[in-house]
Amino acid sequence: MGNHSDLGNSPEIPDQPKVDEPFSFGELAELAQAEQFLDSCSREQLEELKDALSGQTEVLKVLNSERGALFKRLKVADDGTVELYIPEPDEQFILAESGKAYAQDFLLADLPRLQQFASTIPPMTETTQLSICIPAAAFDERETIYQALSSFTTQTANPKSFEIVVFANNPITEAPNDRERAMGTILEVQRFQQEHPEMQTNLLVGECDRSFMTIGLVRKTLTDTVLLRALEKVQGDEDHIIVSCDADTCGVHRQFVENYINRFRDNPKTDAFSGMLDYDPRSYVNNPLVYVGSRVWMMLDAASRVYEKNILGPGANFAFRASSYAAVNGYIETPIAEDVNLRRKFIFLREGAEEFTPVQFAHASSRLFTSSRRSVRAVEAGYAPIEQWAIPETKFSETDEDIRVEAHRYIDCVDEQLSSPTFQQDLQNVINRTLAIKGCFGEKSNVPEAALERILTDRLGISFVRKGDNEVEITSIEGFLEHYREYQSKGLHNFARTTGLPPFT
Repeated sequence: MGNHSDLGNSPEIPDQPKVDEPFSFGELAELAQAEQFLDSCSREQLEELKDALSGQTEVLKVLNSERGALFKRLKVADDGTVELYIPEPDEQFILAESGKAYAQDFLLADLPRLQQFASTIPPMTETTQLSICIPAAAFDERETIYQALSSFTTQTANPKSFEIVVFANNPITEAPNDRERAMGTILEVQRFQQEHPEMQTNLLVGECDRSFMTIGLVRKTLTDTVLLRALEKVQGDEDHIIVSCDADTCGVHRQFVENYINRFRDNPKTDAFSGMLDYDPRSYVNNPLVYVGSRVWMMLDAASRVYEKNILGPGANFAFRASSYAAVNGYIETPIAEDVNLRRKFIFLREGAEEFTPVQFAHASSRLFTSSRRSVRAVEAGYAPIEQWAIPETKFSETDEDIRVEAHRYIDCVDEQLSSPTFQQDLQNVINRTLAIKGCFGEKSNVPEAALERILTDRLGISFVRKGDNEVEITSIEGFLEHYREYQSKGLHNFARTTGLPPFT
């Protein structure tokens, strides 16, 4: 699905695009990765390009980049040429309008396939306000998908107010073992459907050409299918909420759905909410380095939200209005960082807005716990959990079965780590690698220096001295050892209280 045409090799994109001469689509393509060219333009420069690009039949091919998505097709002449416009920063979108335009402009070639795909599950019910979208690599999620679905069985929201849509996707293959593995995930979803008829759980099953199968394509296909179903249901100015989650979710706050529904209702001029992301507490109680690395990472994210107004949009817990998703032309079919791209699209959409806010934080009731399988592998290889998506040992791929299937079985490393003569140095390494990547401290940051002491000493019991803006030397871990033992005794019970699920054993 989607356009996978190659724009070809091209020279380096200039820092300051020229917009004082007419452009043809071909000239842009030769300058380009034309999408990169558009992404280097300011809103004012895009306004200047608008008229130059209008009247060209192939221009829509490059308009799903982060900034290119600001262009909207106003009308098409009989000869196929296009007239473009750019929405105002405070423009209010109506799903019935923006969704229809998105389907006509950007899903046209795929529309029959998406409509057929949508027809394989029941229509969206009138009471459904929110859809939880879970892409599942069918080869590799048989061990996690049932727990992911079970995470939503304890919600305070009426189960008729939300649905779960799982897209079990796998590369096209003739290998019998591969098909058997894929069926394992599908059967687990079907088992959940049978055991929880009170839940609106829908299963989409599809095969993808391996050369085209990226997480961006998979998440886009799933979300576009849900969008088309929402378009069939909405009336007037009604909207729909879409929440992006993952198949390795292991728990969510009991008010997760209710919180998102209420926040969108109470904030009609917000496009999206970023949820709180946490990791599997079983890894925390079994691995002190994973616990510290993850905790420092999340607390630095919190400091960045407060002092830098930097709100991330993790694909594992990101909610948005369907109308706004359509207005920015949906996901980009990238192999990684599709969640980052979508968040940036919302931010570009609202550049200069006085009334609208692109992304807000959804606070504690949006908390979602996800698998630590990559974090564990990262720590084993000498890295920090924050590096889990960027290193060879844990880098994302569609068939990394050893990580997806095996690594969530957390091994008790507590005695081994705490008794190691290098534990304090290992702890320092994890902290410093996290600090270096986040870069929260220094002249260019608004995060106060005292925040680091609150994180390491007040919250985790680690004494330290600074060696640089984003580097520390640990002087004592006695307080941490006491803190960690207390967490071990309470962590799993706190998880159960937050999620309403039975305690992990």
